[in-house]
Amino acid sequence: MYPTQLTQPQREATLDLLLLGIYADGAIRLNENERVYGLLSSYGWESFQDPREYSQTAVSRVRGALETTDTLGIFLAGISSRLANDDVKNLALALLARLIEADNVATESEADFYQTAKTAFGV
Repeated sequence: MYPTQLTQPQREATLDLLLLGIYADGAIRLNENERVYGLLSSYGWESFQDPREYSQTAVSRVRGALETTDTLGIFLAGISSRLANDDVKNLALALLARLIEADNVATESEADFYQTAKTAFGV
């Protein structure tokens, strides 16, 4: 069973993961971007920045994380830590899978990224 409520750090970590998912295949699509906010909308947002403002600053961190395998591993470990427990990690991975399917085409790089995230989260 997935949690129905998240803390703000868990929401932000999930958004970071989803942004990584958008960039994982190197092709950014508008429907993926809109899908991110739709996937997170039911979990609320309690920050001085709305999710779109947060993502504007998060994109540079995400792009930096994708530069090397080492930086991606470190970034995913940080996300895993902020997600805090296996139920929330599984929810974040389920949302990532739904995002990857948003354009009806799951590329090999997206599948590889999903597996890398799953391994990093230890679930």
